[in-house]
Amino acid sequence: MAVLLKNNAVSRLAASLTAGATSLSLAAGDGAKFPTPTGGDWFPLTLIKADGTLEIVSCTSRSGDVLTVTRAQEGTAALAFLSGDRAELRVTAAALNEFGQINKANTWSKHQTLTLGATCNSQLSLNNGTADSPEISWVTPSWIANMDLLSDHLRIFASTGGVLSYPLDIDLTNKSATFYGNTLWHA
Repeated sequence: MAVLLKNNAVSRLAASLTAGATSLSLAAGDGAKFPTPTGGDWFPLTLIKADGTLEIVSCTSRSGDVLTVTRAQEGTAALAFLSGDRAELRVTAAALNEFGQINKANTWSKHQTLTLGATCNSQLSLNNGTADSPEISWVTPSWIANMDLLSDHLRIFASTGGVLSYPLDIDLTNKSATFYGNTLWHA
């Protein structure tokens, strides 16, 4: 399940909408401005009345100009809307919370894995690593490249054939960077 976003996805309702409706129609041809969720994917949609009153819904499916939605999201109430009221894909708090973040304690708030194509056989994984070392890993069949943050050191390292090397080390405390042990920069 992933949140989907698209720039400048704005339309108007093609027909009135009751507070209990779970599908809505956009102005003719405007559906193409919005993502097409499948397999649990979704996008946030804000419905806005002429007086500025709004409701946030979650769109879980789109077929042409018709959207299937879950009503009354993120603390808003299900409302009735009129034909011509606005429908906009806006970034919302729930959408932003879907993205992994590193917090002040240097730990990931979410584990995310991205598989890059059936023929690529590679994965990008963002995970907690160890308690004091969050880690980003790029895995291919023959090698692994990682980044971690350990004691104010951002380290980029690789493992090939079981041999681990740390070619790039950025020391955030001492404001320096080394590449294979050679100083590249020191503030």
